[in-house]
Amino acid sequence: MNNEIINGSSYEKNNLTDEETKISERLFKKFDEYFISRKNKNENTGLYFSTNQSFDNFTLLLNNSDSDIKNLIKPLGAYFSFDKTTACNIGNIYESFLKQERVVVECVPDIIIELSLISDKNLFSDKKKIYEALGIFEYWEINTEKKDIIVYRLDDNDKLKFNSTYYPGDKVKTPILKGFGLSIHDVFNSRIPI
Repeated sequence: MNNEIINGSSYEKNNLTDEETKISERLFKKFDEYFISRKNKNENTGLYFSTNQSFDNFTLLLNNSDSDIKNLIKPLGAYFSFDKTTACNIGNIYESFLKQERVVVECVPDIIIELSLISDKNLFSDKKKIYEALGIFEYWEINTEKKDIIVYRLDDNDKLKFNSTYYPGDKVKTPILKGFGLSIHDVFNSRIPI
């Protein structure tokens, strides 16, 4: 089932295009490379989940504290810090994920990554409100048409506010991943403009 449930309403989630699948694979590879480099320094950094083409292998089951409604969300990717993976006991779930088995995680990630589609702006607004209410530290919107990534970050007032737009030639950096830099041209497999 490829549906998401947002604030009690069901939305059909379209399968990824070939290009979007490649973006998902590249993101997973970049996070994996980062985790391996930190592990070599004896640092525990957490886990990164990403979707596959059908969105069936990774789902977040998030409860909005303002109501009893459970939100079933299928983002492109989600990062969980080491503390959260330990507290939520999702290490074993990650093994199932690596075997490409269906995984549902009931834990709030630190970073959520979504594909931004013009037609889904209202849906993205609703999701952003949920992410904000849950205290998700960063929310990344990847726009495949413009080939950029917009990052929203939780501010001192617990609001997800626009932080920056990253374009080809830029690197996405986040304060919660020490030494992490995600090159935009690597995400889109594009050349850096001259």
